[in-house]
Amino acid sequence: MLFSEVLLEQGVDLELPISMDELLGILDDEIPSIPIDGKRYHIDSVNRASFGKEWQINVNITDDESINSGVAIIQVMAQDENTVLFSVPPRTDLVGFEFDPKGQMYGRMVFSMLNAFQKRGLLDLPGRLPIE
Repeated sequence: MLFSEVLLEQGVDLELPISMDELLGILDDEIPSIPIDGKRYHIDSVNRASFGKEWQINVNITDDESINSGVAIIQVMAQDENTVLFSVPPRTDLVGFEFDPKGQMYGRMVFSMLNAFQKRGLLDLPGRLPIE
């Protein structure tokens, strides 16, 4: 079993010591730069459930033929001005199941974001997570 398969069932929840604006800036910078052969990750849509406080962000993959496929949903919620809850809920059959059944693309996106948070000093991990 791949660790990304465990993520599919468990998801990820983190409390980050930054503002909502800072987190959204990190997502805008990092998600399109996640390496993946012949494809690219991108933020497809944003649903502001409570403007400025709670957002749901859909992350898709586009291949060379410009076909969009949903990979994950990221939920972010401001706890206060300097703390944000970052959550990637367990994946359902509705998101990414057909083209990413073992969650490799999902796991790569999650691990890349965790590595980005660690690189910025927002998270303390024992080492860099593998994205391959």
